[in-house]
Amino acid sequence: SYVKTQEDIPDAVERMRLSGKVAPEYLENFEKVLRSICARPEVQSWYEVGWTVKNEADLIDGIGNLLRPDRVMIQGDKAVVIDYKSGKHHARYFKQLESYKMAIQAMGYVQVEAFLYYILSGDLISLDQQG
Repeated sequence: SYVKTQEDIPDAVERMRLSGKVAPEYLENFEKVLRSICARPEVQSWYEVGWTVKNEADLIDGIGNLLRPDRVMIQGDKAVVIDYKSGKHHARYFKQLESYKMAIQAMGYVQVEAFLYYILSGDLISLDQQG
């Protein structure tokens, strides 16, 4: 939640060290994982300046449910929502992602893309590509 652009990575790693959320022996690998996520060609532009980024921001859907996607990026009338996962693929994640997308569309964003990003495997799956 500390990374909005690639430039935020060193500070994010330091915050995780200071908070004790990542053990010192894992910090180097943690930084490598963050850099690999941000450097992937298909998503590199998501971690560049120019987006309004909301990490773990609360959304309310049409029936009052609280939603909290991992990352929402806004640029004009376009929004991209990303939910990061570290485990196995599950169909329920697509339902969750769909609810995020619908809540953002209800806010008036015309073009909304939604993705699951499995950080350990590197799988990036668009809600539109689910099958």
